[in-house]
Amino acid sequence: MRHMRQKTPDMPDATFDPFSACIAALLGLIPNDASVPENIRQMQQIFSLLPLKERLETMDESLLLAKYEDAGRVTPAFVPRIVRMFNKFFLPLAKQLQEKRGQDITTLPTHIDLQKLQEYVQVEGERVITSNLGIGRLRLYLTIFLAVLSSYNETLLQWVATLLSIVSGVAEYLGFSPSIIMDLLETSKETI
Repeated sequence: MRHMRQKTPDMPDATFDPFSACIAALLGLIPNDASVPENIRQMQQIFSLLPLKERLETMDESLLLAKYEDAGRVTPAFVPRIVRMFNKFFLPLAKQLQEKRGQDITTLPTHIDLQKLQEYVQVEGERVITSNLGIGRLRLYLTIFLAVLSSYNETLLQWVATLLSIVSGVAEYLGFSPSIIMDLLETSKETI
């Protein structure tokens, strides 16, 4: 947290505290006696690396395989949404951060070509096949997400609301309009 605070000395505490707590939770670093909201503590218990690894290692193989197939079916729908999020939010954010640090931005891509990426996704019957490492990783992450969250549907909305609030605060601190989150959500809903 000290290192993060040194990198963002002028970030308001109301933005920094939940942001740093969320990062610490995902890394499994929040001590038991720390004063953090319960939903962030729950994130640590479910999504930090060690509990996630333990849960996946003890999960029934047939359930994991079923979730892998489910992830394969939704991957073609996720790819356009993720590309739009990168093109409209993450790449401009990366550019702004590099400019703010005085770094060269000419090496950053201007966008990700969705059509080119979609050429790597092939649907054969009910199976989705890809030779693209990034899409393969997306499918793996979706598998983990689907497998782990299947028993946490009720608290998922609370986590999403918390994460959106944190991302909104950080985006505003970085100089993005507060409407960027709503634009991002709208972008993710757009169809191909």
